[in-house]
Amino acid sequence: MKYAIEGKEDLLGWLATMIVYAPDNFPSDFRGMDMATAWSMIEEGLHRLEDKDGRPQVMDALKRVRKEIAVSRELFEKGEIKPACQKLQDVEDILKPLKVKREVQ
Repeated sequence: MKYAIEGKEDLLGWLATMIVYAPDNFPSDFRGMDMATAWSMIEEGLHRLEDKDGRPQVMDALKRVRKEIAVSRELFEKGEIKPACQKLQDVEDILKPLKVKREVQ
């Protein structure tokens, strides 16, 4: 099954899914989902935002997001699930108020 993140709202939805289900409790309708795929989806969404809306405020926010994602990923790898999910919530807090162009909302 192919998963895609088309814009900011999809990315926020995926972050919420990860917060609830990661690292290994993804719902059955996410057949074949693993953490490698989940991280790839996030990166795909970030690239889409960069490509479609490269304004300085968006780029600055995405730089902060990538730092938080790196910390979250490291925490997941260490088995520290709750702090890892809290970092994903920090990512949500950065993205939610971010104004993006219509094509990547």
